[in-house]
Amino acid sequence: MKKKFFTALTAVSVLILCGCTNSFDVEKIFNPNADFDKGMKAYEEKNYDEAIINFTNALNDHPDSYSTMCYLGTSYMYKGDDTSAEKILNEAVKKYPSRWNAYTFLGEIKRKQHDYTSSVDFYETALALESMPDSSKSYYKNLITEIKREERSWNSQGDIPIREKINPKNAVPVYKVDISLDKTVWEKAYEVANDKNGITEYGKKGEDVKNYQWTELVTVQYFALNESFQYSPAEYLASHIAPIEDMAKDAKKSFVRKNLYETNSEILYEWSFDQGKESEIARIIQTPTAIYHIHYAKKGAISDADKTKWIGILKSAKAGV
Repeated sequence: MKKKFFTALTAVSVLILCGCTNSFDVEKIFNPNADFDKGMKAYEEKNYDEAIINFTNALNDHPDSYSTMCYLGTSYMYKGDDTSAEKILNEAVKKYPSRWNAYTFLGEIKRKQHDYTSSVDFYETALALESMPDSSKSYYKNLITEIKREERSWNSQGDIPIREKINPKNAVPVYKVDISLDKTVWEKAYEVANDKNGITEYGKKGEDVKNYQWTELVTVQYFALNESFQYSPAEYLASHIAPIEDMAKDAKKSFVRKNLYETNSEILYEWSFDQGKESEIARIIQTPTAIYHIHYAKKGAISDADKTKWIGILKSAKAGV
């Protein structure tokens, strides 16, 4: 072993002395995975542009590396380039149909696109594979239930009753929420918005919100009011909460909801699922241009002190300003 290393070192030294190193990377002589390692460092630092460059170089050197394909695909995904991400991850699935990771990443992309049927299909395929460890199966089973619940909520938005137009003539909509969050604890993890609806998620620093691995989450949503999408806070809450209640009933788990405050233009409420394994305090606000929904969710029970704190934060949030 020492002899082989000495021979390689001597060969590199000769090439350097004669100026013949332009055609290859000396670093790769000693570490064939140098590009992958650089990609991982950039990936962990959330520098996805740099990660993409290095993982692409690594894949050029090792075209059959499943790990590199997955990390390159998710780098594109986190950057927001779903087209490139799907291309790479589908190639990973094609080459390694019995390995589970790439299916879950494709499931995440499809969920983000609101293609819930495809998302569930990818996750269920991953669950059926022997390569998925038992320790991961419970998480993904729960995630599929969450996605189905989200799908029912998303689809039910079109069933909200139409009523007289609320928007004042010539109004210029401003979809914005000012909420007081401790920036040393919370950071923006995800945001998608357009002229019809939007969602922003804030997670605790160090938690992986994008992969749904969080303990606490703050979500801010808006839904623009127009001729075909008009409803009161009470109607919106009924539509939002029904799929959650159905899911709890199907799973034979407890679900308790209570309105803490209610007027014609807003509702403050709380709920608890499965004996406090999941909890939420939320506020719904109706303005002339939109319905806003601000949630604080926790995986676990919310203490009395935290309940008081979050009620204060939610009540002080300003929407549409």
